[in-house]
Amino acid sequence: MTAMNTRRIGLAITVVAVLAFMWLVHLVRVRREARRRGAAQVAAAEVMLMAPYQRDLRIGMTKEQVEEYLGLRHAAFLKADHSAEGFTYKVKIGEEKGDGIVCDGWYVYAAMDFDSTNKLSKIYPVRVGHCL
Repeated sequence: MTAMNTRRIGLAITVVAVLAFMWLVHLVRVRREARRRGAAQVAAAEVMLMAPYQRDLRIGMTKEQVEEYLGLRHAAFLKADHSAEGFTYKVKIGEEKGDGIVCDGWYVYAAMDFDSTNKLSKIYPVRVGHCL
């Protein structure tokens, strides 16, 4: 093999390596953008699912009033996070798929915090899931 052929092969390998690297960078950017769009869609869905609770339940409502509201909606709830300051009700409002490798997935809850006088003090979304 001549020196000229060796240079051509080296140049061809370099060009292929650069093109492969550029393709890889492009794929990473496309995936990152898809994740951003997916996160925005999830956030929009979360706002939509939280809206009835945030609209209908008012800060300061009693535990009994909230339980009555949840009963009328046939919404099963968990009583969680007991402490001296109060407790939290969680109503499952959705699920998010994980990537199947690092995260199994997420359950999305509408969380309702109550203070020590059993009055509603805060309503917010909570994600609960398992990741490595």
